[in-house]
Amino acid sequence: MADVTNKRVVITGGASGIGAASARLLAERGAQVVISDVNAEAGQALVTEINNSGATCFFHEADVSDVDQVLALVSFSTEVMGGVDVMINNAGVDHKPAPLTDIPQADFDRNIAI
Repeated sequence: MADVTNKRVVITGGASGIGAASARLLAERGAQVVISDVNAEAGQALVTEINNSGATCFFHEADVSDVDQVLALVSFSTEVMGGVDVMINNAGVDHKPAPLTDIPQADFDRNIAI
């Protein structure tokens, strides 16, 4: 495994699933982590869990389909961690599996935006 001690990591979609598991593992291995998600309650709960384990973690609510919110996320992350070494673009949305031609245009556009 690569050494992530003192690396500054931002994880979008970090409040649950793969993003949350990544945040836990990276923090456990010594990285500082900013979790970003639209689910503030889950994000704050995970930050509390990680910080209670002795690691360093922060939360910033952001919808990554909005460029201004992404810029605010990067600014926040730089401010609280002193920079960003790694950005994990994990945010996504679920949809019913279907052939591409059967996915409603609005669902497709939202998926691409995120």
